[in-house]
Amino acid sequence: MSLDLVMDITYYSKDGSFKILGNVEKKDQLNILSNFLRTQICKGYEIKKANEFDAYHISLKFDSSEDRYEVSDNTGNKGLRDGILMYIMAKL
Repeated sequence: MSLDLVMDITYYSKDGSFKILGNVEKKDQLNILSNFLRTQICKGYEIKKANEFDAYHISLKFDSSEDRYEVSDNTGNKGLRDGILMYIMAKL
């Protein structure tokens, strides 16, 4: 797996601020997040309790050779993860 695009996101829940590191240019960040969230539609409902942290970390990686995303996070719940990503999209 060759990871072409990487976005490492830290979201601070106290004040709603965030930072994005990685190799995705600022002008393309909204598109990457939007495309990832589209892949999550109809993935099912998750009942796991969300983790409560002051800072959440989401690592989003895209492999163009397989046209797929790989994601890891510390939210404990996909709904919280995707909500954070939608919030960030609105702020970009």
